[in-house]
Amino acid sequence: MKTNASKLPVKSVLGQVAQAQGAPFWNMAMDKDGRGHPMVCGGGITYNFKVGDCCMGIAGDRVEPGVCTCNTGDPAVSGAYSNFSCVGNKAVVLSGDAKGAVGTVVGKTVGAGRASNVILHFDDETLHKLSGDDRFRIESCGFGLRLSDYPDVEARSLSPKLLEVMGIEEKDGKLFVPVAKVIPPELISSGLGGTAFGGDCDMSTLEGDEYWQEYQDLRFGDIVLIRDIDTTLGRTFQRGAVTIGVVSHGDSIELGYGPGITTLLAAKTDVLQGVLCKDANIANYLGLK
Repeated sequence: MKTNASKLPVKSVLGQVAQAQGAPFWNMAMDKDGRGHPMVCGGGITYNFKVGDCCMGIAGDRVEPGVCTCNTGDPAVSGAYSNFSCVGNKAVVLSGDAKGAVGTVVGKTVGAGRASNVILHFDDETLHKLSGDDRFRIESCGFGLRLSDYPDVEARSLSPKLLEVMGIEEKDGKLFVPVAKVIPPELISSGLGGTAFGGDCDMSTLEGDEYWQEYQDLRFGDIVLIRDIDTTLGRTFQRGAVTIGVVSHGDSIELGYGPGITTLLAAKTDVLQGVLCKDANIANYLGLK
């Protein structure tokens, strides 16, 4: 597949751990019956869930796998961190006991303020050496990626490295992408209307509803296809549009929330086709353990 990858700049962007936050009643997730449940929220460092693990049924609200990071600079600087970072990019620890350790960008999620948070994967040894004060350098590459023979397809938060190993096949002017799940548009809720360059949109599945059984084995890092949702720029319903994304955070018991999906590829037409494949997960593609 021909791309403009050789023309893309590789640029450093700097981040730090986005701290988990909690206070009385802040971490009370409200279920569909209006009952509040105390739950650990996102942010910080999560030690026991990684890409490749199931993201459903966790006793926490929208938990990220690994390290949730952000940049707390002015909007232009924090926006560069969240937008330029792409899934599959190299991340290096700049401080502390884990200085020099190498990890990988595995997704994005909505953060405080205008910019989104970037989720990083590290091995177990590195995770336990990290502190809440550590800083990271991401060798960002992928912002502006184009598929030369497919002008209708937009790449968002997708590194050339990941694109090369996703197993995409070209046939009759269309791209056939291995996906772990196909998601109908009626499940997409929080995140609609926002920019597709950063962050994510949530799919709303509540335990016991008609969709729960189908998606209860969904994993962090799964590549999924969303029907009839256009994320070429913003996120909106458009019949016939297709979004290919990666599952970036865990589920939620709150109405309108659930597993987060970060856009990788999007088109307003059916040029993107999904091929069901249980191994379509970035942990497999990028060798993450």
